[in-house]
Formats: sequence, C-alpha cells, structure tokens
Amino acid sequence: MTQNLLLCLGSNTRQQYHIDTAQRLLTEALGPMRFTPPLWTKPVGIESPQFINCLGTVETTLDYDQILRLTKDIERKMGRTHGQTPSHTVLIDIDILRLGDKIYHAADWERDFVKVLLKDL
Repeated sequence: MTQNLLLCLGSNTRQQYHIDTAQRLLTEALGPMRFTPPLWTKPVGIESPQFINCLGTVETTLDYDQILRLTKDIERKMGRTHGQTPSHTVLIDIDILRLGDKIYHAADWERDFVKVLLKDL
C-alpha cells in the first residue's frame, strides 16, 4: 500500500552541503521527492550556529521501520554519530513527521519553521 511520507531535515554544520547531500541520498533511495525551499532557523533549546531546515515528501510503500532504518543509515553515512548531539553539532537530522495518517514528533509540528514550510508543500 502506498502512503505519503513527510520528512523534516535539519543541519547546523556546513548546512547547505548537508541538506543537499541528504536530499540526494533520500531521492536515490525513495524516488523523486518534493522538497520545500530551505529555511534558515535559530536553534531551539541549544546554543549553536543557525540551522537550515526543509521538509520533503514522497509516496512510498515502505513501512515506518524501513524508513527509520533508511534515514538513520543516511545520517550515519553522512557522518552523524550519537556523540555529536551533546556538542550541539548536527551534521544532519532526518525525522519522520508523518507516514500515511500517523503523526510522529508531535512537538515538531508546533515549531514555527515547520508551520511555515508546510505552506510550501
């Protein structure tokens, strides 16, 4: 069964490079995706350089666990490690916001940048 997938991407280190790379890797894995324009945002809850965030959407037959493995594999391939989070270095963060009718990361839906970017989809 095909479902709509909505992802949120963010980076605060070599931001445009990491967003572009993640978009390319996601498209290679999932097929043609639609991405919002990138939006520069202030960090929330941490001191760090600004982030670039964007949303991406695609129709997929993959289930949640398969998508989660895929996104975490891409994060690792791009150099993200668990130890970077305490130093506030986020090379790339890819979160599943929605798959079909199921909503994830409820707090992210309340963030201003997500509300703004949703209008671009």
